[in-house]
Amino acid sequence: SALLNLIFVWDDNIFKWQAAALGVPPVILGALHISFYKSYGSWFSEEVGEGPDGWILIDLVLGPVLLLRTLLTSRRATHAQGVAAWGRLVVLPLADGRYPAHEFFAPGREFPLQLRFANASAADDAAADVRGAALRLSAADKSPFDLLLNTGAFAQAANVLEMGILAIASALGRPGLRWLARQRRFFEGGIAGLRRAPESYTQLIYYSQTVRFWVAQDNDRYLVRYRLVPWPLPDKESGLPVSRTDFIDRRRSSRERRPTDYLRRELKMRLEGALSDTLRLQAQFHKIRPGDGIEWYNPATDWDLGEHPFVDIAELTLEDVLSEEDAERLCYNPDNAPSSLGTPIAHGLLDYRSIADSERRVMRRVQALRKWMYQSFGLPSRSPIAVSVSAAAKSSSATGICPSRQVRLYSSASSPAACRRRAASECASRSNSASGAAAAAAGSSTCARSAATVGRGIGAAFMAGGLSR
Repeated sequence: SALLNLIFVWDDNIFKWQAAALGVPPVILGALHISFYKSYGSWFSEEVGEGPDGWILIDLVLGPVLLLRTLLTSRRATHAQGVAAWGRLVVLPLADGRYPAHEFFAPGREFPLQLRFANASAADDAAADVRGAALRLSAADKSPFDLLLNTGAFAQAANVLEMGILAIASALGRPGLRWLARQRRFFEGGIAGLRRAPESYTQLIYYSQTVRFWVAQDNDRYLVRYRLVPWPLPDKESGLPVSRTDFIDRRRSSRERRPTDYLRRELKMRLEGALSDTLRLQAQFHKIRPGDGIEWYNPATDWDLGEHPFVDIAELTLEDVLSEEDAERLCYNPDNAPSSLGTPIAHGLLDYRSIADSERRVMRRVQALRKWMYQSFGLPSRSPIAVSVSAAAKSSSATGICPSRQVRLYSSASSPAACRRRAASECASRSNSASGAAAAAAGSSTCARSAATVGRGIGAAFMAGGLSR
C-alpha cells in the first residue's frame, strides 16, 4: 500500500525529496555503464583501445573509498610505506627472436628509471605482507611507460567485485582473514603474494599479474605479463615460505629484532655506499588466436611456464635513492603506455579485465587529488618511527655486521665498526626528531585513525588484485 501511495498519492510523510536525491547518482552512473556496454559489447577480446575516460560502474567498487582515504591522510591510499631509487633501464638484444619485436622496446634503447618499492598495507617491514614495485621510465613529470607489480605470480581477486569482498573481509581484521582462509581460491591467491621479513626489496620477484597488450611491429597481437627479478636470479626468493598462520596473523615474529623500517634503511644504506643493484624486466607472451576465451585475462591464475616462459626484455640498474620528498611526489599510472602496450577494456563487474581497466582510471584520479593536496597544503608531515639505538647496537655487536640487514652492506673497505656507527647515528637522529614531530603528528592522528581500518581493507584488496600505488 505504501508503494501504491507513492505512485498515485502525494504524501509528504512518506515521500522525501532528500531521500530520493540519494538515488540519482547511482541511476545516472548505471545508465552510463549500460550505454557503454551496449556500445562496445561487440568488441573482440583482442581489441586495443583507450576505453572510457570518465567514471563507470566498475570504478565505484573501490574508487570512492580510495579518494576518501587520500583526502583524510594526504598520503597514498595503498602502498604508503616505501622507498624509491633512480637509475636506468636498457633494452637487451633481441636474441634468437625469443619474443616479438616492438618499436618501444627497441634493442639498445635506454630510459631513465624511477623505481619505488613498498609494503602493500603494513607499516612494519618485518610483518607478513605483499610487497610492491612501481616502475616509471622517466625522470620528468610525464612518463611514456609505467608498470605496477606485486609479489605473487597470480592475484587473490579475479575481478573488481571480488576485490570489494576482499576489502570488506580484510577490514574486519582476523575474523575476516579466517573467513578468507577457508575460501580456497582467496587463500591460495593471498598466500602466493605474502612475504614475511624478506632480506631486501631487491631480492624479491614482482609480477604484473594483470594482462596487457603487446602489438608487435608486424602487427601480430599478443597478451603479455611482466615480472621484475633480481639479477642474477637467486635460487630461492627471500621472505618464503609462509603458512596459513602467517595469512591470519601478519604481525612481526616475536623473535624479530630488526627495526620496523629495516627494508627501507637497507636499500638506502646500500645504494648510498659503493654498491648498486641490478634487476631484469622479463615478460611472457601468448599470441591471440581466434576462439581464445576470456580466461586468458584472469589475474587469479598464472600461465604455464612450459608453454609461456619468461624471457628477458631489459636490464635495470639502480644507482642511488631518491629523497623522501621526491619519492612522496612520485606518481604511477598503468595508463601511461603506448596504445600498442595498452590495457584491455572490461565489459562489466565480473569481467577478468575489470581490475586493470578500473585501475588506470581510479589511479589517475586518486593521484590527481594527491598532487592537488601537495600543491595546496604541502607534503604531509612524516610520522617518525622511534627505533631503539640500543637494540640496533645489540644486534650489530653480536654479529659484527650492519643491523638493518644481516649481511655486509658496503664494500670490503667499509669496516663493521663504521657500519655500526652509521646505523647508530641514523637511529639517534630518528629518535631525536620523534619528540619534535610528535605535536605536529598529533593533529592529523584522528583523521589517520578514522581511515586506518578502511585503509587496511582497501590495501589488502588492491594487493589482491595486483594493484599498486
